[in-house]
Amino acid sequence: MDSTILPWIGLISSLSLLYKLANFAWVYWLKPSQLHRYLHTTNGKPAWAMVTGASDGIGKQFARELAKDGFNVVIHGRNKTKVARVQEELSAEFPTRSFRALLADCSSISCQNCRNKLGENDNVDFDAIVNALSDINLTVLINNAGGVPVPIYQYLHETAPERLITTTNLNAIFPLLLQSKLLPQLIQNSPSLIMNIGSMADMGLPMLTAYAGSKRLLNCTSECISRELRMLGKDVEVLMVRVGEVCGTVYSQVKPSLFEPDSNTMARAALDRVGCGMSVVVGYWAHAVHIAALPWLPQFVVDRSFMDAVGSRTKNQWKKE
Repeated sequence: MDSTILPWIGLISSLSLLYKLANFAWVYWLKPSQLHRYLHTTNGKPAWAMVTGASDGIGKQFARELAKDGFNVVIHGRNKTKVARVQEELSAEFPTRSFRALLADCSSISCQNCRNKLGENDNVDFDAIVNALSDINLTVLINNAGGVPVPIYQYLHETAPERLITTTNLNAIFPLLLQSKLLPQLIQNSPSLIMNIGSMADMGLPMLTAYAGSKRLLNCTSECISRELRMLGKDVEVLMVRVGEVCGTVYSQVKPSLFEPDSNTMARAALDRVGCGMSVVVGYWAHAVHIAALPWLPQFVVDRSFMDAVGSRTKNQWKKE
């Protein structure tokens, strides 16, 4: 190699590193959230946000933070009692805001149902959802509903097909179909926002095959939809927010820490990323630091770290019988 090239390689590498550091600082600490862009009236109607999976955890905190920021909120869930409890709690906390309940089981989608008419055979009735929201100025949709049935970790060959299907429906198919149905309204009420909540498990965590794969699918579809809307010149921001460990969930029961924030901190961090200029972003800065280190590690080290991380959570499940 020509020795005169080496300084240029060093310079380019240094500039690339500086750019990445500056971009990180800009996204996570300097650039203010652009959420306020979507807090606008349309034909005299105030702005509404819809949060799926809002009866508990991060979803509930999304609803709270959005109400705090001035939005009226549609609270989605599948448990009528839990949704009503959250609606009552938020109505008392924010008496000047309006709240609605919307019930639907995100996992109950069948292939035949999609081939025929959505809404038959006790599956999700997307047309009914659209009709229920047609009278409001919906400007924000947060697809937060997701998760894994208990027990959380299972080897693929030991997992029932029904579990694989419901997990995929919940984490990928439901948000995809919901976006396709609500996009006309969001376009009409633009500027508007779609935020899809993903997971850092999409890197390929073992024993979470359906969940991790579904989140990877959601990641890809978010980028596709974002580009489609830009091709059409529509002012709808589509932001995929990848989430790491959050305490107080079925995945983690430890106390809040730097790398495992509580649900409220995670929800606020995700909303602070709105308008960051990226279509896919890690929501919480400490999670982003963690994931940024992975490309520098040998693949066998990454593989072992993933296996050890899951192994420490499965205990007896970790060893094959």
